[in-house]
Amino acid sequence: MELLDFEELKRYYHAMGLDSSVIPDFKDRLAVDALRQRKSDYADVLEVSLDLAERFLGLLPQDPMLVAVSDGEGHVLGFGGNPAMIGSLHEFNIVEGVRYGEEAAISSITLCLERNEPVQVIGAEHYHLPLQQMACYTAPLPDPEGSGRIYATISIMTVADNAHPQLLALLGTMADSIERELLLRKQNTQQQILTQALLETSHFGVVLTDEHGTILTLNDSVSRMLSLADKREGLDARSLPVIGGCFRQLLDEGANHIVGLELSDKRFSVPKHFILDIVPIVDGDGRMIRTAGTLRETTETKRAEEQLRHNEKLVFAGQLAVGIAHEIRNPLTAIKGMLQFTSSQLDPAHYSLLMSEIERINLITDDFLVLGRPKTRQLAIRECSGLLEETLQMFEFQCRLENISIKREYISSGLLLCECDQMKQVFLNVLRNASEAMPRGGEISITLEAADGRQTISISDIGAGIDAEELKRAGEPFHTTKPGGNGLGLMIVKRIMAAHEGSFAIDSMAGKGTVVTLELPLAGSGR
Repeated sequence: MELLDFEELKRYYHAMGLDSSVIPDFKDRLAVDALRQRKSDYADVLEVSLDLAERFLGLLPQDPMLVAVSDGEGHVLGFGGNPAMIGSLHEFNIVEGVRYGEEAAISSITLCLERNEPVQVIGAEHYHLPLQQMACYTAPLPDPEGSGRIYATISIMTVADNAHPQLLALLGTMADSIERELLLRKQNTQQQILTQALLETSHFGVVLTDEHGTILTLNDSVSRMLSLADKREGLDARSLPVIGGCFRQLLDEGANHIVGLELSDKRFSVPKHFILDIVPIVDGDGRMIRTAGTLRETTETKRAEEQLRHNEKLVFAGQLAVGIAHEIRNPLTAIKGMLQFTSSQLDPAHYSLLMSEIERINLITDDFLVLGRPKTRQLAIRECSGLLEETLQMFEFQCRLENISIKREYISSGLLLCECDQMKQVFLNVLRNASEAMPRGGEISITLEAADGRQTISISDIGAGIDAEELKRAGEPFHTTKPGGNGLGLMIVKRIMAAHEGSFAIDSMAGKGTVVTLELPLAGSGR
């Protein structure tokens, strides 16, 4: 995908004489009757797109977002989402019927139509200044007739501060779901449902029954999605796992149809998610002669939504942590200075205790500040054992005071391409957790081994360990089991390891100690 040169585009529109300080007056717009007809032609697209978008926006109720649907020529046909944002667009005369053409300059809709691919325009990338506080994302919807042209587009607009790279990927997933739904509606007739082509599709699971609920046929996708031992033709659809109760509603309880029902299969350690449609097929007299069910798996979409929510939490945690750290550090510096200035007037034991506590607060604020730093900065090639030993020089003295010994087993050590201070921070956070797990003393074991282009660092303790429920939440911001802890140490470790394309794993059991395994690519290994 060729990257857009927004500066070149701005120079082009500036040379055309377009005023960047105001939103242009959209001269090309559909008349009232033409707009009504166009919306009728695109009724399915509008219904499916805005319904799916509203469900997505419902996951982020606090975020100001709107969704727009336009036709293949750039005419806006409908809006959904935040009413205030829609009202702001109306103030700029961006209403239903206007067409995004040349006067719109740099817009995600026009660029998407030109390039036939998802496009994002964020903040200052916009040409018109009033739009530079916004982030816009647009994805194409292909012609359901298979002509290859763009039939419509779906767009998301939010404030620039809420811009996120996964929004474009999620919008692409939504566009794929809309495309599949439109295809299903097109094919959802009595004769087309019964074709073998639909039964063999890998995108949908299909179940056909007679009027009594006896399964006439179901395709391999249903068997795979529901983990059926056999295809179960001849059995009652009411007995199917997950979806059997829905067939019962239609067959026995008088439901007219079931459309867009979200279901979860919790029989496995990782739940699966589906959307189910069941419709009756009737004869000329209106008597039901068949039922047809279609099942679509949405597990990956759910996972993407969950990842988006998780990433938003991390961004918020980082912003909050850095703000807190700066607010603490300024008065703390003054307090420390005054203590040092008056140290001769204080009891030495009291002075030592106060300075120790101030240093502990400094360590906590250091953890906060790491969350606001870039993932990688000045990369250098360093020997792994050398970096580890430099960290241990800072750490080992404290271990001796706490009756903790360190056992080294350096089988092999390779070169790492890393940001050295961040990697030392990883080692220090893991070592600090290991020592705090053994308040009465013990042994920390460190093993290094380089093989197959990866450097493995294993750090283990003989402390109390972590139970299974707490282990699931390890690394969540502000979640901790330690008195006085802030829950950011492992979160920082995970963030730095991800930035270095490494991996991080914890193996622990209550009463059995903990092993933390870090893996990093060796320099020159084709990471």
